[in-house]
Amino acid sequence: MSLLDDVSIMVTPNGVKSNVLFGVLPTPTEGSELVTNGNFATDSDWTKGTGWTISGGSANFDSSGQSDNANISQSLGVDISGIVNVDFTQGDNAHYWNNGSTNFKLTFTFTKTSGTDRIRVVTSGTSLFFRALNGDNLIGSIDNVSVKEYISADMDFTRASTATRLDSSGDIVNVATGVPRLDYTGASCPHILVEPERTNTLTVSEPASGGTNVSFKTDFNALGFTNCIFFDGDKSVDRFFYQHGVPASTEVTLSFFVKMEDGSEPVVGGTVSSGDFGIVIGAGLVKPSTGGVIHPNVYMGNNVWRVSATRTTVGASSNNGPIKYDNSGVSTKAFRVVGLQAEAGSYATSYIPTTGITVTRNQELFSKTGISSLINNSEGVLYIEAKTTYDSSLSRRISLSDGTTDNRVSLEFDESVENKIKAFISFNNTDTELEYTASNLAQFNKIAIKYKVNDFAIYFNGSPVATESSGDIPTGMNQLVFNGGDGSNQFFGQVRNIQVYKTALSPTQLAALTT
Repeated sequence: MSLLDDVSIMVTPNGVKSNVLFGVLPTPTEGSELVTNGNFATDSDWTKGTGWTISGGSANFDSSGQSDNANISQSLGVDISGIVNVDFTQGDNAHYWNNGSTNFKLTFTFTKTSGTDRIRVVTSGTSLFFRALNGDNLIGSIDNVSVKEYISADMDFTRASTATRLDSSGDIVNVATGVPRLDYTGASCPHILVEPERTNTLTVSEPASGGTNVSFKTDFNALGFTNCIFFDGDKSVDRFFYQHGVPASTEVTLSFFVKMEDGSEPVVGGTVSSGDFGIVIGAGLVKPSTGGVIHPNVYMGNNVWRVSATRTTVGASSNNGPIKYDNSGVSTKAFRVVGLQAEAGSYATSYIPTTGITVTRNQELFSKTGISSLINNSEGVLYIEAKTTYDSSLSRRISLSDGTTDNRVSLEFDESVENKIKAFISFNNTDTELEYTASNLAQFNKIAIKYKVNDFAIYFNGSPVATESSGDIPTGMNQLVFNGGDGSNQFFGQVRNIQVYKTALSPTQLAALTT
């Protein structure tokens, strides 16, 4: 039997649309009926506006002579915040619409002679309204009204700006506001890209002029770029391209894309006499010997590498960019540069194009609420395949929870110790905590948290690395969120797979799942 026979939720980077990341499992199901007397068998349970009557097994409306719109409504008795299916049958000449300003947020209009309709709407509130429009002298009816929660693994998504991603063909492409990003950087298969808000403070990311002892070409021919800065391999003079635009006394990361003319991997020098070139931030060369950080290069394909370095600035709006010194230890290799980016933070995020002004990409938020039927509070497993860049200022978490940190199963990428993960299993604000320090969380790892009364474990890449035999389990968990359970400690990184199981899998199964 496959483990997938037991999984209750699976989220993978298999498809997106506006404000939604598609899940693979479960097969969409419906919750219980929320409407009382939906067949109008009795004249009860509904609040009727002017012109509405209930008789003959239907709700009927006659707008002749009416000057205002009129509702028939029902309180559903529960607060629905999610997606529901609304079914109903309408008779001849009916013209109804839902009261989008009050509860069910999606307004729909239709005119139809007769038939059954299903409308899937995003809801927030407790009441269902049907409204007959005035002024049309309409005579009609509705019957067989049904409202049921629509349950799937699709995750809700928010990002209030555009962004970029590397697509499957190897080009950097723009992604519309509110659309999740499936990114192919470093792999032939995509991952879900989740990033914090960042601003590119360099106002021309693809320059076609400027600099000192550099030239410009129109044949970068990779990642979708054409224009680029060209650095000759001759070392007789300093060659550099600088822009202004970083704040003072701030940790800043500067990054750009490099293609070496000989096809080699670029070497960023940490002194004025080493490497193929150096990186200047805030008018100072990034030197590891004085606290600067030169990050590992990221391969983008087609002999292109993204290089980056981090340094805390001294003065504001000082020189920032790549430099090839005329010192003897610097190589004679020529190279091309494009995609200049400076952002406050300890690591580089995805490319933010600028064409004359600074540009901000907003943070990304993923969540799936209202799924108590898909989570077992008695026992289970939360499995995540992900990677993330260490950030000493932020604990990054993915959780099952009740909307608080009181009851949750949470995986944390720790902010206090690099490469440490923690598992929090909380019952009524009392934590059972497990932890493990890995070798490298900046690469994809497979991590599972098993929870059961007095039986907890972390499995990491095929092996049990932490266990605990004492502790209670959460109650009321009804959501999967990319945070600590209460909206804080947002997760930022790359995700390949999330799975939720309703059973505490066996050691053999957990080893197989994380291998």
